[in-house]
Amino acid sequence: MSASSSRTVFTLESKFGNDGYAFWFKLLEILGSQSGHYYDCRNPANWLFLLAKTHLSDVSATEILDTLVQVDAIDADLWRIKVIWANKFSARLSVVYDKRVTETPQKPSFSDGNPTNNNVSVSESTQSKVKESKEKESKGESADKPPVPPKEPKVDKKIFGEFQRVKLTDEEHAKLNERLGEKITAKYITNLDEWIESKNKRVASAYATILSWWHKDGDPTDKSGNKPSGAKPDYSDPSRYAGEQEDLPEWATK
Repeated sequence: MSASSSRTVFTLESKFGNDGYAFWFKLLEILGSQSGHYYDCRNPANWLFLLAKTHLSDVSATEILDTLVQVDAIDADLWRIKVIWANKFSARLSVVYDKRVTETPQKPSFSDGNPTNNNVSVSESTQSKVKESKEKESKGESADKPPVPPKEPKVDKKIFGEFQRVKLTDEEHAKLNERLGEKITAKYITNLDEWIESKNKRVASAYATILSWWHKDGDPTDKSGNKPSGAKPDYSDPSRYAGEQEDLPEWATK
């Protein structure tokens, strides 16, 4: 473990305990498995997988990632658009790529809102690479700038809530109604909408956040709007539990 990595681990453990330690190494595992070694959290499925992999809520994961930016463990510019890139981690992989037919991935560019493809085949002749590099330099362009891959299809989302702060696709809304029931889904949408508005917070995925809160409340599934017997307390409205002694979820104390 390098000195910079040790400092990152120490900071995460000090601030978040074992959750911070586990999150960092699970994140590195995910990055190592990705083509280009970056992770696009703008994709709701990707964000939901990260939360499931690390067993953390939307808010907790976001706070840890913000801390990783502060300690220079992940790139600040890319995280502002919800893309994770660990430059030092990728640099340590250069030894591995020396033995492969692809070059070491470089920091992706999102100048047009989409990731670039950094995996360049070494089957290209050295002469053609040198020529291309000179042509780009003559035009004032960076020789290391990789080509742009095809754009991912845009997914339309509908706006919900009185304050219009909750965005869900038709598929996500249908899945919530199917799993939670329409009344419970409507309640969680209202709670999330009010929470985002009152706290001035941002969530990467409203769908993932609602599922996370629902799990914390004991997975009520009677689809009647009432909680089944034996279910855990409902923390989706933190103000109702302000006087209780039990520990609230982290998001409810913010």
